[in-house]
Amino acid sequence: MKKTQWMWSVALLGTAAFGLAKSGGAQTLAPSLSAAKSSAGPLVPAQIIARAQETSAAQLAALTPNNRDSLDWVNATMWAGIADFASVSGRALEAEAVRQLGERTGWMPRVHPTLPFHADDDAIGQAFLADYARRRDEAALAPIRADMDLLVERLKETELEPRPVVWWWCDALFMAPPVLARLSHLTGDRKYLDAMDKEWWKTAALLYDPAEHLFFRDRSFLKKVENNGQKMFWSRGNGWVLAGLARVLQWMPRDYPTRPRYEQMFRDMAAKLVSLQGQDGMWRASLLDPHSFPAPESSGTAFYCYALAWGVNSGLLPRQTYQNAAERAWVGLVAHRRADHLPGWVQPVGASPRPVFAEGTQLYATGGFLLAATEMVKLKAPATPVAAMASQRAFVRYVPERLGDIAWENNRIAFRIYGPELEKREKTGSGIDVWAKSTRRMVLGAGDWYARNYHKDAGEGLDFYHVGPTRGCGGLGIWDGKKLHVSRAWATYRILKSGPDSAQFELTYAPWDAGGRKVWESRVITLNADSNLNRIQSTFHSDRPGEIMVGIGIAKTKNDVPTWDAARGMLASWAAPTPDGIIGCGVLVDPKMMAGRAEDALNRLILVRAMPEKPFVYYAGAGWDKSGDFATQSDWLGYLRTFGR
Repeated sequence: MKKTQWMWSVALLGTAAFGLAKSGGAQTLAPSLSAAKSSAGPLVPAQIIARAQETSAAQLAALTPNNRDSLDWVNATMWAGIADFASVSGRALEAEAVRQLGERTGWMPRVHPTLPFHADDDAIGQAFLADYARRRDEAALAPIRADMDLLVERLKETELEPRPVVWWWCDALFMAPPVLARLSHLTGDRKYLDAMDKEWWKTAALLYDPAEHLFFRDRSFLKKVENNGQKMFWSRGNGWVLAGLARVLQWMPRDYPTRPRYEQMFRDMAAKLVSLQGQDGMWRASLLDPHSFPAPESSGTAFYCYALAWGVNSGLLPRQTYQNAAERAWVGLVAHRRADHLPGWVQPVGASPRPVFAEGTQLYATGGFLLAATEMVKLKAPATPVAAMASQRAFVRYVPERLGDIAWENNRIAFRIYGPELEKREKTGSGIDVWAKSTRRMVLGAGDWYARNYHKDAGEGLDFYHVGPTRGCGGLGIWDGKKLHVSRAWATYRILKSGPDSAQFELTYAPWDAGGRKVWESRVITLNADSNLNRIQSTFHSDRPGEIMVGIGIAKTKNDVPTWDAARGMLASWAAPTPDGIIGCGVLVDPKMMAGRAEDALNRLILVRAMPEKPFVYYAGAGWDKSGDFATQSDWLGYLRTFGR
């Protein structure tokens, strides 16, 4: 080691955990742990989202015409983070930015000028496939799928040829494999996953050190050592791999033959990396020789934070061991941002450990930061029980065992809204479904009604209401004077409260075409105990200003009896008798907002005027003649009119 380098390392040994670095001839001290915690704010979802929103908005604003449409790996990693964060951000900025990028570039992956089928060129597929999963627009899928078809065929052609490992550098395991894994998940075609699987293990055989549980960057590093004599393992390089593992496992079927190997590699690497985490929550550029590069490094830390949080959220890593490591990493990442909210202390583009400075930033670090934020929001979300306590009078949960329903209830009635997973299997809508109850207890918990045939009444009620593609009891859409334009299934959800006397949650809906105008919606639904009506607060956003005509609907059923009361802003229906009973539905709006009524083939609608970005509230719900609360249509209408006062 050169004398000057040795002196520099010694001078920093005592402050390595705090990230003392040299910048522009001056020394910059990274934040202390207490300052870092203050900067990050409380570790609750709202604060995590707020910090990520700052970074996302700052990065999008910083893009220039020269680099905003680049599809290289640097930008692609940023877009992967933005696309993931769109699922929890609570706003349309991120989803719209990805969509606009895709439309500007024709959803075409980058083509390397000299190296065909280069993994870096595939990375943009992560963002484009996320958009496809959100909107189901084939335009976002077709080019990536065609490109991956060519890759799969090329790999088959060269199986018998002696050739170098396709993904010969560890970074590649983040760039291409997640695209192939998710494409397989979205299309149901296993050929993409099978091709990925073969190449992954060829790369691992070349670069993975089973003794250290770390990856060398490429074969040229197999015998390189650091100043302290330890093997040279690069922080960001291993961050690429651990994050790539998480993103592959996310979309890999649980019964895939080699999945256990991926899971074991993920656990082994996670355990090793947590043992190398600094006291400030950050990792150094050199994993086994932090004293040679004592400054904290944000890009590797971001990928570790993301992967560790994902591991806990998915159940692959024990919470008691790894949640603290993920939380410390997040606190460190927030504290090491620059004044403009972009990540600081980022190692520049490279292939090995290098010095890091406070103002250093890169788009890939923003991507890692937003990936980390997305999983941290889930990690810190209030735990929602899968079953209600006996004393609860209101309950809401996400129902993974039924393709992602959001189901909620109180001591009188129950509802659900179908999730995006069901759209992959059958044509469904975004209307509000009704489950009729004659019991005061909560029935939507795991192992209860969802575990039996809930279409038959076992003495407590049943689901016999057919929502299908209708608005059900209080779903909405945009009315253009002739047609109702409705969203697809919700894009994101957030449970805000589940009991004891109120159930509350938030849904967001991805942009949809409303007769030539793009709109998207966020919605908060609250159901209090002893009430048959949901309080629904809706906020619409649009690609242009001006009034939006919202149609709030009740599904038409054969021989039902509708009631319209303009003075009260009320639309109601009472269904024809069936062997299972009669469902009554109702919608109440502010009469001052009301613009009349309309109907289409499926729904009767009450029309209200809304403005973009301005929330409005309405009430909608249902009653059952066998519930003990409403025996007749007169009872139901009387309840609605009394509620309306």
